[in-house]
Amino acid sequence: MTYNGETQSGYSAPVTVTGTGSTISTADYTIEGLAEGQVLTISGYTAASGKDAGTYENGSFDNAVITVKAGETDVTGNYGTIIKTPGKLTISKRNVTLTSANDEKVYDGKALTNETVTVGGDGFAANEGATYDVTGSQTVVGSSANAFTYTLNEGMNADNYIITKTEGTLKVTPAAITIKADDKTKVYDNDETTDPALTATVEGVPANGVAPAYSLSRVSGQDVGEYAITVAAEATSNPNYTVTVEGGTFKITPLEITITANSDEKVYDGTPLTNEGYANTNLATGDRIASVTVTGSQTTIGESANVPSDAKIMNGDKVVTANYKIKYVNGTLSVTKKAITITANSDEKVYDGTPLTNDGYTNTPLGSGDTIASVTVTGSQTTVGESANVPSAAKIMHGEEDVTESYEITYANGTLKVTKKALTITADSDTKTYDGTALTKDSYT
Repeated sequence: MTYNGETQSGYSAPVTVTGTGSTISTADYTIEGLAEGQVLTISGYTAASGKDAGTYENGSFDNAVITVKAGETDVTGNYGTIIKTPGKLTISKRNVTLTSANDEKVYDGKALTNETVTVGGDGFAANEGATYDVTGSQTVVGSSANAFTYTLNEGMNADNYIITKTEGTLKVTPAAITIKADDKTKVYDNDETTDPALTATVEGVPANGVAPAYSLSRVSGQDVGEYAITVAAEATSNPNYTVTVEGGTFKITPLEITITANSDEKVYDGTPLTNEGYANTNLATGDRIASVTVTGSQTTIGESANVPSDAKIMNGDKVVTANYKIKYVNGTLSVTKKAITITANSDEKVYDGTPLTNDGYTNTPLGSGDTIASVTVTGSQTTVGESANVPSAAKIMHGEEDVTESYEITYANGTLKVTKKALTITADSDTKTYDGTALTKDSYT
């Protein structure tokens, strides 16, 4: 029998057995020496009894009645002394298994626990049991025993049990996370110290999880272009995670600068106005403009564009023009009219009855290579007096080109003056011999 928490007894029911001439053995009794065909009856036997696990030998035949019959005849007396051996009662201990739970989860930064304990085997007897203190805990990736202790309920006899304790396993598996490098950009400045800090976006880390360990680096370079950003996350440094990494792009965009050709102005002088100068906005550290082509020329009055192009930017011996987005702004070359004065000649004569004219003139200096092809000088004075000698309609040439419009011409009149002619009138002399009349003569020279 197995312990069940109650008092148990061995076999005590009345026994009626018919002899076979040999030993009769059952689970409840053994009878030796009973003649074949005779019937043995036992009643009133007190079986051994007990409650706790163990062996009990307290069975008794003291009140038992044993008879043997052959047919209807009592032949008990034919057997002399009947040896009676009470049976033993053995109550076995209950085999109980106590097993704490197995459990598993993906890492979330919180402890994995499971307080379930399963009772197996024979189980506890009715109204008996135990309380459990389950202390197993697994937080990081890995596994450990779901440790526990137990305490039998008050009043229980531990000797009635064979208790086998089996600890389950608590297992935490890695969480899947993704570390993606953030794309970065900056404007070209040839200065690595101004690089924006590399950062990454991490997805999948649980709220209570430890921060993953990783490093970021990029392909070196400061020229305009795209450079790969790499994420390094060693498995040994991130035991709680299965890490997927995604690289990013570090982009350097061209620096926008403005190159403005110089503007210039002069008064027309017959030579081309040019200016190869320019101004520029700030360049990146260490860069310089080696050359700029400035194309523009203005000779005659008016204005035209002074056009910059084809800048070449250097850093030491390295051409770095491609690192710039260049905006070219034209200058203006302006030639204004040259002020000159054309003065008609003045002239004077003594009145002679003919017109006084003079188509000559003088002028202030002209531009280089220019000549006055013609000037109309209008003036005439015949009688005594003076009048203006008026210049106009000058035509100025530069070779075959009429450049008159390049001049702001001031015309200054000359003066034509006729003065009085000196006249001597001499009365003729005359002579005669006295004749008593007046001598007169009204002629003259």
